[in-house]
Amino acid sequence: MGSQLTHTENTIIKITCEIAGDMAEIVHKLKINGMTCGGCSKRVNTVLSEASWIIDVDVSHESGDGYVTTLSDVSVDRVIEMINSTGYQAIEI
Repeated sequence: MGSQLTHTENTIIKITCEIAGDMAEIVHKLKINGMTCGGCSKRVNTVLSEASWIIDVDVSHESGDGYVTTLSDVSVDRVIEMINSTGYQAIEI
């Protein structure tokens, strides 16, 4: 006989795929101008980390780069708007 899945196994696979689909993420790569010290990058990190739709933040004042991981349905414009609200200027790279 072939390897067929039971109804329960099919249901578990379907639910797992739906959950994984909801958790898809995207990394936004940004250049952030105006940061001059660790306090600057900490401020940006703190503000971004407060948003429930942001998964991870990696901002460096030394390089001026920011990598912001969000849910896949979040636009880069939304991330840029949050960064710009901190007093720095972000652009997509």
